[in-house]
Amino acid sequence: MSTQEDLTLKSRTQVMALLADKGVLMPQNRILSKDELIALLRGASPGPSRSPRANSRSPARAVTNLDMSPLRRRQQDSVLLSKAVEASFLESRRSSIPKLPLLLFLLLLAVLAQPLVAAYSEAQAKFCGEGQSEPCEPCPVHAECVQGDFTCRAPYLREGKQCLENKALVYSAHSLLNQVETYVERETARLFVDRREDFAVSLREVRFLMEERGVERDPEVWKLLQTQLSSPSEYRGPLLISPDLILRSSLRLSVSQATTIYIQDHPYRVGCYSCLCLLALCWAYTLRTRWQRKAQAAALFDTITTQLRRLKDDTVTHGMSEDDIREVIRVHAGAGALETLWQEIERLRRREQRVCKFQQVMGGRPAVLWQWKGK
Repeated sequence: MSTQEDLTLKSRTQVMALLADKGVLMPQNRILSKDELIALLRGASPGPSRSPRANSRSPARAVTNLDMSPLRRRQQDSVLLSKAVEASFLESRRSSIPKLPLLLFLLLLAVLAQPLVAAYSEAQAKFCGEGQSEPCEPCPVHAECVQGDFTCRAPYLREGKQCLENKALVYSAHSLLNQVETYVERETARLFVDRREDFAVSLREVRFLMEERGVERDPEVWKLLQTQLSSPSEYRGPLLISPDLILRSSLRLSVSQATTIYIQDHPYRVGCYSCLCLLALCWAYTLRTRWQRKAQAAALFDTITTQLRRLKDDTVTHGMSEDDIREVIRVHAGAGALETLWQEIERLRRREQRVCKFQQVMGGRPAVLWQWKGK
């Protein structure tokens, strides 16, 4: 029997004893509630006492009860019995509530016991595999089961009853694989440019070179890399993997490397192409210079014709001397460009009918004048 049931039974026994002392009859087939008991106590008749022990222990109370009237005595007994019943019910209720520290201790115990229970169940589990004939659990994915236990393959780690991927190890292996591919690609291109030969290297040599440079020295990473390279289903990169050698499946060259190879293989053709390119550059430069001279000469001729129109009615000669025009061009364009520009200006003057050129004696010596004949 529990503590709560014991306390409730004790309280009910006390109440029944008090009711028996008062001569109250209890129902046989029904359990009374607290309010019904108090109402029953308050409505009980005085009657003779059935507890000689209580009267013998409290003679003063017996004398007092003799002096009281029946109504007064009934009221006092009802109040006392009501308080006794209330105290009994409160005590039983307090005793039925568990203590808070006990609940915390039980909760902490359950939390701490959970890993132990999981570990015990895991230790008792048997996995189907070699050497296991009893009822067993299926072997986890990425695992090898032997004699009821399992071992996870790299790069997986055992976590409970399953194998989870070791992400740090996989990341290191992928990074190392990228570096190996870059190294093989660079060395393949260099050897082909220098000797026109294919590059082949073993994984042991690559590991030695990488460890010398301090790239990766974890044996687990190299083991995983070797496993990936040796499995065609797991590796589909640019490398060709044989049992002893690593090759590049295709040759990738930069622009400078391809140019170097072409020059080495076709020196005469490259020489001819170089001469043709040089001639083309010279011809393009000449055309550009000629075009610039024509544009400059046209601008100078427009300036000259504008000035001749202004001087038509303002001077005695009604124009400009050719020597003055040439001197102005030499000052602005330079002595080296004077003749080239003057030839183009003369060509433009011959095409312009409104500008004439003639000889005239000025200051006692002959001079060539330019005049504007138009309106």
